[in-house]
Amino acid sequence: CCVFFLHHVMSSDAGLLLTYKQSSVYVSDYDTLSNGKWLNDTIIGFGYDVIAHKNCDSAPPNSLLFVHPTTVNVIKFENDVEDLIPLIKDSGIPSHDYIFLPINNSSSMFSVSGSHWALLIYQRHNNTFYYLD
Repeated sequence: CCVFFLHHVMSSDAGLLLTYKQSSVYVSDYDTLSNGKWLNDTIIGFGYDVIAHKNCDSAPPNSLLFVHPTTVNVIKFENDVEDLIPLIKDSGIPSHDYIFLPINNSSSMFSVSGSHWALLIYQRHNNTFYYLD
């Protein structure tokens, strides 16, 4: 279904391929799926949107939170506590039990430009972090 949809949209539009939840995928993003290329934040975010939609709808309320890569990147670099606290609260982090955070080695808040991705999972009821690399 999704592969057909991507192919159909790609043949009719040279720029934007699709928009789903928080993600707008462009041809340049889709190209990162080719052999030898690095996945970018848009592709990671699109995957997150799909996983969150499929899993969070059937999970108990406030159990799972998939934080979008762009939000994680801002949290990572934000130095102003007055800006950081509302961002964390508004993202839902304080109210969820399992929090999935895609992280990378980006060195800039203004572009998620890293080349290595990992997954950080926080399990609130055990106060435990898991780092998957």
